[in-house]
Amino acid sequence: MMMRIFIGLFLLLLGVIPAQAAQEGFYLGAWGGGTFLDDSKVTGHEGRMSVNYREGTAAGASLGYDLGALYPQVGQGRVEIEFAYRRNDLKDARFSDGRFAADGDVSAWSVMFNSFGEFHGYRP
Repeated sequence: MMMRIFIGLFLLLLGVIPAQAAQEGFYLGAWGGGTFLDDSKVTGHEGRMSVNYREGTAAGASLGYDLGALYPQVGQGRVEIEFAYRRNDLKDARFSDGRFAADGDVSAWSVMFNSFGEFHGYRP
């Protein structure tokens, strides 16, 4: 059910958000979406267990610079830094003696540096 809602919202936003032409200089970006974690399986001194997760959320923002034609010695492209946050709530935990409701969440912060090169009219 959650996946259908997410896909529906994504398709709706895809038609509503206009595309913007690239411009030289600084730019900001933001994104959001869903996360779907696989089950975790853990083995320890007390035995084995498996943890299931609910659908979660993800959000991020980026700050970048479009080189444009300002730096011909480097070429056209962009550089950016992106910050992101992801979170999934625990659904349940399975032990050898049964399945139990679980409370808590799994979350992660990340930082990533991106660079994009643009090659116009280049043919291998």
